[in-house]
Amino acid sequence: MQLSIVLVSLTVGLIGAASYTSGFFQLPKFELPKLPPPCDVSLPQHNINLKRICQDLRKIDPAKNKLIYKLKRQDELNGFALISTNPVELRIIALADPFISHYTHNYLLQAVEAIGSVAKYGLAHHLGKEPINHISEYLSLSNWFQNAMENKGLLTKKLEKYTKLPSRHEDFINNKPAWISDKLFAQQRLAGTNPMSIQRVTNHGEEAMGLDWSKLKKTLNPKFSWDSAVGDALKSTDSLEDAIKQGRIYALRYELCDDMERAPDKTDHDPNRVMWDFFSPIALFASAKRGESNELVPVAIQMDYKPDSRVYTPKDGDNWRIAKLNLQLTDLGYSQMVEHLAKIHYFIEPFCVCLKRTLPPLHPLHQILKYHCREVIIPNTFGTPALTHQLGFMSNLFGYGEAGAKKLIRAARPLSTWEVTDFRGNIKKRGLDDKTLLPYFPYRDDGEKLLDVIESMVKEYVDVYYKSDEDVKNDYELKAYINEVSIQGTGKDGGIGRIEGLPPEIKSKKALREFVSRLICHVTIQHTALNYELADYGQYVPNTPTKLYNDTRVTEGEFSVYRLPNRETAALQSAFVNALASFRYDFLFDYYDKLPHEDGKNIVKKHYETLRGRIQSDLERENKKRLDNGDLTYPYYLPSWMTNGIQT
Repeated sequence: MQLSIVLVSLTVGLIGAASYTSGFFQLPKFELPKLPPPCDVSLPQHNINLKRICQDLRKIDPAKNKLIYKLKRQDELNGFALISTNPVELRIIALADPFISHYTHNYLLQAVEAIGSVAKYGLAHHLGKEPINHISEYLSLSNWFQNAMENKGLLTKKLEKYTKLPSRHEDFINNKPAWISDKLFAQQRLAGTNPMSIQRVTNHGEEAMGLDWSKLKKTLNPKFSWDSAVGDALKSTDSLEDAIKQGRIYALRYELCDDMERAPDKTDHDPNRVMWDFFSPIALFASAKRGESNELVPVAIQMDYKPDSRVYTPKDGDNWRIAKLNLQLTDLGYSQMVEHLAKIHYFIEPFCVCLKRTLPPLHPLHQILKYHCREVIIPNTFGTPALTHQLGFMSNLFGYGEAGAKKLIRAARPLSTWEVTDFRGNIKKRGLDDKTLLPYFPYRDDGEKLLDVIESMVKEYVDVYYKSDEDVKNDYELKAYINEVSIQGTGKDGGIGRIEGLPPEIKSKKALREFVSRLICHVTIQHTALNYELADYGQYVPNTPTKLYNDTRVTEGEFSVYRLPNRETAALQSAFVNALASFRYDFLFDYYDKLPHEDGKNIVKKHYETLRGRIQSDLERENKKRLDNGDLTYPYYLPSWMTNGIQT
């Protein structure tokens, strides 16, 4: 059956990559020779008067890695620069490198475990042929797959320490059927699987901020009474344009999803069911006064971006629920290809590959950044085919199929610039920094607390090794690194990373601190926000389906369980989010005890303890308040769950 073909396609590469775990493939591991005492962690210009062996040792790793790790422009993906190494070659490299071999071993095992759980579930339900006739069955399915990752796995019992879910151990609203309620549906824009798409609607003047009303207006259905819908949401007589002037209107607009072609349905062949197109809906929300504070509430959802599309409001019963699911579907299908895969995974790979090629282990920045880069090339090389292949997850789960997934990635390429690493700047640019109009925003508020600690650590760490701006200017290894990453780089290897917006040279301590802080923020705070929430909100199908259907058993405008994906699709969706959002190999700054230089070790340890002490307590207290108020909590940003980098 189709499910068997899909499982074989998704697992064959991973099983091959992980085969060494069963003894099929073994390579001796190599380690660098022990460094003599004079060879300490330092800037390259400070080694001139030291023994020649220290200078030579600094050249070994970059020279070797330039032969192993080569970036190649991916024309199919509109120019993203990714490693040219194929999965088989990377497997050999990973096995021979003691720094990444253990991580790779466990990453591949958990991926095979997650995908293999579909087969185990299928055997218990006659290979997915049992129809789902009641919505409660999706709850049972969701719980089954979450248990599969937390309990003993098919391949190893040791995976348990890496695959625990914070929603099962921290304050959390785990009432899954309630997630699609209007209040929690709105809050998922701010604490769910995609906090990156909502924007405040503004009249663009001197400062272009948020979503331009004059542009948005052209796509809205002119026959719908938007003023009435806004009045109902705000419980006032204000018109839509009045509310925009007050800064109270927010919107979702997925321009990259306009006019997506529908691919064949590969997981449901029932002739009585017709899969919907993948639409580009528009949703309006309002900051409405509720009690003593403001709260984001839904106003209306237009089913597609075309002005003749139908519009529904909370007054529209079943049609309103269907509209919310249509939006959830698009939000997930868009965010995982654009905000997650393109703007984080693909964007960050050149930084980590060029790190290996230019900064030796004795460089102080290499000492910490290697933990934040461990090891994006592994999930990018092994995991991406499972997403975008013609038999991969995107092709089976979403109506846009393989071609649509790659179309979104290509469209995201011009947007994947250095600017995406500006956490605070992005929030301000989208008009979301007003904490009076938008007091509830866990992604923003909890993220700021974490970023403050990251910036503090980086400042102190940089100050230990760089005493002046001249030290930055004279660091020729750092210069080589940035030159390779920036698209403006010059020379033989200059610009191979193709990162736009990043200057080809860093000339001051301030600029260096900003660079390192933004890089760490992007692989920790930002990646967490687009990844780990999937294990909850993206896994429960009645909250976030990947397909919707017309079914002969359902009349138009009626919501029914038969609108939702079948059991086979739901199982694949659960496996997809488990493989993507359940694995945590390490935790933010936990590498302090592995740093060889005492000053650097003490600085990272100090901030690790700040995270696990004051910040952990502050965020736990905030989540307790949220839970008591009936709001979605945000356990994903608790330091006890925050990883050092992109691990899945």
